[in-house]
Amino acid sequence: MRLHQIVLSTVLLGLWGCGNSTESTLSSADDELAQRSHEIFEEIVSRLNVSFPMEKGSVWSPTKVTLAKDWIVQGPKELWGVSGDDIPATLECDPNAWDCDKAFKRQLCEVDSDCRAAKTECLPLEASVSQLGQSPTKMCLGMGDDLLDRYYKNLTAAEHELDFVSLAPPSGRFNTAMINALALLSQRESVPQIRLLFSGNTSGLAALVSTDTILKRIMKELEVTAPASFQNLRINLAWLANVKLSWNHTKIIVADGSTALVGGHNFWDEQYLGDRRIFDLSMEYSGDGASKARDFVNTLWAAVADRKFSSYPADTGRIPNFTLRSLDQGNVETIGVGRMGAFGANVSEVAIQYLIDSAKTSVSLTQQDVFNLLPVNLPLFRTFAFDSIINAANRGVQIKAVLSNQHAYEGYTTVNDKVEYKIFVDALTQKLQKSQGLSKAEAQAIACERLAFTSFRFSKQVAYWPSKKDEQPGLHAKFVMVDDAAFYIGSHNLYPADLQEFGNIVTDAAAAKDVREQYWDKVWAESISARMECPY
Repeated sequence: MRLHQIVLSTVLLGLWGCGNSTESTLSSADDELAQRSHEIFEEIVSRLNVSFPMEKGSVWSPTKVTLAKDWIVQGPKELWGVSGDDIPATLECDPNAWDCDKAFKRQLCEVDSDCRAAKTECLPLEASVSQLGQSPTKMCLGMGDDLLDRYYKNLTAAEHELDFVSLAPPSGRFNTAMINALALLSQRESVPQIRLLFSGNTSGLAALVSTDTILKRIMKELEVTAPASFQNLRINLAWLANVKLSWNHTKIIVADGSTALVGGHNFWDEQYLGDRRIFDLSMEYSGDGASKARDFVNTLWAAVADRKFSSYPADTGRIPNFTLRSLDQGNVETIGVGRMGAFGANVSEVAIQYLIDSAKTSVSLTQQDVFNLLPVNLPLFRTFAFDSIINAANRGVQIKAVLSNQHAYEGYTTVNDKVEYKIFVDALTQKLQKSQGLSKAEAQAIACERLAFTSFRFSKQVAYWPSKKDEQPGLHAKFVMVDDAAFYIGSHNLYPADLQEFGNIVTDAAAAKDVREQYWDKVWAESISARMECPY
């Protein structure tokens, strides 16, 4: 491109015109992608206005968000592309050692050279702070430990209202971080009201342990951590589940209706802080979209039965619906989409279908699975987006799907990824034969090209965890992107389940570029080595 610097000025002038043309082309491409993003927004909102007019504002909302530079919450991102030898066997220190933090099980340090565990840095852990004015403790952190601080900072952002909604209460070090956060909040001049909403103490099993039992345990821990101020807190804790196998599966933290952390992460110690971590995806944002996420939480609370609800101080009753709204309106077009399961309208699964229906060139997926139970050949157990995916591929859209592994950490596996892939290929083959009059061989060749399915890898060099040779990496993300212009991040798996869900369809070209470059491209580059064979 620099050869024009040594040619005659007349040629230089000609190439200058070409240079402007190239710049214009690039700008035009960006403009076209931005326009594509807005088209998808308009199309989905228009269809949802027809399908769910009464639920607008309570279960789904067109809105805008503000995204900071580090808005993508993924992990453990330090492991992309590493060799097995570079994965530490453990980050945990000996709790009896003098330089081991007993609460967070990480080595204490002053500088990086103090750290004995591979791939760790000496960093302050904000989640260690439980008292006003306290400095965070420096520890040897690595391999996704930053999730603790992302979680803690969203909890401590509240000044007036705090919602924390998840599948089950946090465990281990995530529980410690929550206790520290609530203790800190109790000491502030403005102490927020707090609503904690889960499916039960164990996923979906609300009847096994009462809300009174769990709230009393939390308050005892707070009394130890903040004895002089814990009584300043007002807390509601509830279960949302019923006997029809419908329970809360959303993962939402909202502070003051202004900031939000929403996505797929469960705040469970062994799965997200242990030696064989689950790979997941969430997003952090502010603006009007945070207010709309909180409005959906109000809808969840409206479904809570009184017998599955407790309060501190005891017998103070329900905290009224939170109402604070963000002063920041946001600048990134987004559609907040929820699902109420047995308690109301199931907007998000329809919205995700509409997202895939809108695709013109590509659909990119990372999912734990797209089928629920064996036998996978029954339509009842296949993804609700099955027809949308097949129809998209039939009209020429390239489908790339990354699924978890059959031998992943328990609860994060696929049912049978190769059989599932065969079902998709067979369905598209038949569709192509019928719609385009192709022979079976011709249709199957096209189906194999348009449907690319892989098993998840964080590194093409690592099929099994080095520390446990019979266990593969687990994937828990719920990510759908179309045309590199719009995407979904949330709690809603593509496989069928009658749960409560929430996520965001972000229709913004710049945000899509961020998530493609920082997340999707890495997933696909490492996982392509495990692409499923076709023909099978």
